[in-house]
Amino acid sequence: MSFTKVAIAQGYHATFAKQVAFAKQFKQPNQLNMKKTLQFLFLLFPFYGFSQIEDLTQDLDFFQDRQALYQKWLDHSGLGQVLKVEDIKVKPEELSLYLAFQTEDVDSSMIAWKALKQTYEADFPITLEQQLFYKMVSLMEVRQSIANIQIYDTYDLKVEPLFFVGIYFNEGKVQVESSGHKSIPRNIDIRVDNLSKKLQLSEGEVRERFTKEYVFNTIYDYAVKRFEGEQCGNRQPRVQKLEEQEQLRFEVSNLCREVLENAPQPKLCRVLNRFNYGCNWIKKEKLEFTISFIETRNGFNISVLLDGKYGSGYYDQVQRGGYQSMEIDFDEEIQKYADLYTQALIDLLTKR
Repeated sequence: MSFTKVAIAQGYHATFAKQVAFAKQFKQPNQLNMKKTLQFLFLLFPFYGFSQIEDLTQDLDFFQDRQALYQKWLDHSGLGQVLKVEDIKVKPEELSLYLAFQTEDVDSSMIAWKALKQTYEADFPITLEQQLFYKMVSLMEVRQSIANIQIYDTYDLKVEPLFFVGIYFNEGKVQVESSGHKSIPRNIDIRVDNLSKKLQLSEGEVRERFTKEYVFNTIYDYAVKRFEGEQCGNRQPRVQKLEEQEQLRFEVSNLCREVLENAPQPKLCRVLNRFNYGCNWIKKEKLEFTISFIETRNGFNISVLLDGKYGSGYYDQVQRGGYQSMEIDFDEEIQKYADLYTQALIDLLTKR
């Protein structure tokens, strides 16, 4: 997507050419006729002199000052807990505001973005993207048609962005384009009073037991038991913990027929197995889980984000770039699996 607005200079130049051609129709034998002609042209085109294209680069210092003011507004409104101003780019006819996330992890950023949108839009009649855009236009004092906001998960030139949101004005309304992660977090809301009755514990005992550390350890131990306890042919699945401070993140590799239950064995492989070749070329699967834990007034909330990938089963080790996102080719399967896995976690945490 290009946020460069179509320049209107050509329109002005064409208009000016027509005016010149029209003016040449008047004979100018003396200064009196010239004066009358100029007066006539001024009446015919009174605003031409005020219709010149605005060059935003002449106000670069002003926009840089307002960049700091925009950050101050983000902090004041509470949006600064998730977003921050990364940079501002000023072109003659385009103003771009670049926002970044407070965290550098793409999964954490996406969870925070979705939570921020949900919280904001529950209380206000406009979307979060509209509010960000309208505040930019107001503080920068520019027309909507020449402004845009771009949000990326990373600005490291050595790393390809995985998450993007673009906000701009077109066809009379604020437009939003996005790309990258499409996974939908599954939220598990567990009330202490309900859990207290089910486990036959006091509410104080429930709160004391169900800490973030306890929940993370319980979910991770379950993953190790569930995935490493089963083999797929000659493959041994492996669970690896990636993070456990703010969020619990772990990946499960060397899987097959976990999400893609009906993934076929290639025909050649089936033939080779008739001769005891021991062939297993079923698609390899890799699952990445991001678990967040938030205490609430009535209990706690667990957010489950699942990212599924698949690669060729021909190689023992799938090289970098060899995995493809399930969301593109197997979106229905990965969403169904995410629902089933989330329900399994609910049963795990609430069982007696």
